[in-house]
Amino acid sequence: MKKTFFILTLVTGCATPAIPASPPTKSKTTAGVTSSRENALSLAKQEIGKAPADFTPHSTGPGKVGAAKIVPIDNLKKKALEIQGGDADQSHYTMYLLNRKVPEDYECSLKFRIQSGEGVQAAGVLFRMQDNRSDYYLLAVKPEDKKLFWTVFKNNKAVLGKKDNQILDAKNGWHHLKFSCTANTIRWDLNGRKQFMQYDPNANPDYRNGGFGFWVRSDTRVQFSDMELLLPKAIANKKKHSKLIEDLALQNKRLISLQLIARTKEGRAPVVVGSLVPEEVGLPGHKITIEVLDTGKSFYGLDKTKSTSTVTVPLNGRNGKIIGAARMRLRNNSTIPKQRDLTYALNIAKRIQEKLPDRKVLLIVP
Repeated sequence: MKKTFFILTLVTGCATPAIPASPPTKSKTTAGVTSSRENALSLAKQEIGKAPADFTPHSTGPGKVGAAKIVPIDNLKKKALEIQGGDADQSHYTMYLLNRKVPEDYECSLKFRIQSGEGVQAAGVLFRMQDNRSDYYLLAVKPEDKKLFWTVFKNNKAVLGKKDNQILDAKNGWHHLKFSCTANTIRWDLNGRKQFMQYDPNANPDYRNGGFGFWVRSDTRVQFSDMELLLPKAIANKKKHSKLIEDLALQNKRLISLQLIARTKEGRAPVVVGSLVPEEVGLPGHKITIEVLDTGKSFYGLDKTKSTSTVTVPLNGRNGKIIGAARMRLRNNSTIPKQRDLTYALNIAKRIQEKLPDRKVLLIVP
């Protein structure tokens, strides 16, 4: 059998570099000081008693995926994510994968406590999981043996691992974990014991980005709380549609102004995501666009004093659903009938839809 040897450097002990305790980025608002970065693991909007939103259940090994729900803790003052593995077999792993994309490099903190389990009691976090869901890194704790494991999985097999046999006791039953990923260096702090590991990317499975999730072994029941993984502040690409709009203006001599308008999220007020006037990008869309987005109807207005007509039409994605609206002013000397203006505007909208066939490419914030 051909053997593969993995080379890495692991340094343990309290003298190793600690994870930088970077506070959340702050920004002043009218309501006070709030974080300008979003916590991807916040439970604030999760409903008690329900399965966690924005997570995908997954499992490997025998048995079915285990259940998860949001539970109250600390006399109803806080919430926790409770996961129970789906099978007592030691080779069963239940995972709950965060649906949101996380950065390549980041810091994460959380606490967890194991409640019960007939099989092997172990729990932790997986990170940098690849799209195949079988290649990832794992930080997991097996409290009964007082061990922490850093493990590399490839094709759902543990191909490389290091362990700490001297973890500190949990505080009031809760293990406190902080860890960071920076290029090929992984740092962690478990219950105050700091360690780091740096692997050779040329000799080991090198996952530089990928998904995040929670991991439970066998039928372990575990609660995760006080979780934080801050996402970088999304920056709008205000020039994303500039060339498209400028080309449309050159090709359509009657076009005086053009705005592309969309809702950044379901239920939010529409905003301008593209315009011939760059300063308009990011401003609220005209109130008429709400009705266009909700009903799919087109709206028309004529200003004879300015010899202009204004037309607002829906933009449909390749699946036929409304993804936005186009609002434009056209030159009209009062002799051009309404239907001709609507047809002119719909032809421009068709060109836009060819270039921007879905909501993702229309929006300017990632």
